[in-house]
Amino acid sequence: MQVFISHNVANKADARLLASALARRGSNVWFDEWNIRPGESIAAGIESGLAGSDIFVLIWSANAARSNWVGNEIRAYLHRRVADATLRIVPLMLDETPLPLLVADHLGFKIAAPEDFDHVAQELNGQRDDHELAQLLQKRLWELARDKIPEGSPHRFIICPQCGSPDLMHTAFFDGYKEKMNYAVMCLEENCKFMRSQFGE
Repeated sequence: MQVFISHNVANKADARLLASALARRGSNVWFDEWNIRPGESIAAGIESGLAGSDIFVLIWSANAARSNWVGNEIRAYLHRRVADATLRIVPLMLDETPLPLLVADHLGFKIAAPEDFDHVAQELNGQRDDHELAQLLQKRLWELARDKIPEGSPHRFIICPQCGSPDLMHTAFFDGYKEKMNYAVMCLEENCKFMRSQFGE
């Protein structure tokens, strides 16, 4: 399942809260801040995100109603949904601005407080037990680490599993006595003693 978050830049903080709540529950989230890197095409990134998403979450407000970008995203996703009725559209209403006619009949949520985004994330994901959630989060961490950690390293950490700090040092050196590469990762956060070492092939 991939969730696309459509929003106006004026509602970026709300979109960020939702994206974080979904990610904590193991969802694969398409969120422009996370998926479009500096120098990449915004339009191409959005097109790819829309094409790969099963759920279109529309953060709706007076600002979104005035946004050409949001309008284009809605039309593009509705076009996909005509051919695939399994796709879901979930509006999140931040104010009393009427929803677009073709979205208004989709069941959504009224957002009154920041904690409401956690409820939305829970509803979209369904109830998960701790083991399933841990597996999904670990899988997502590995995906995020893929481009950041040296090739071949068995330690695919981008944050410290003990304190959560991103300040990690990865090292690799050849142990002539054992004739193997030794890989180590150490947290540089003050008062954190996390360190792990492992021999490769």
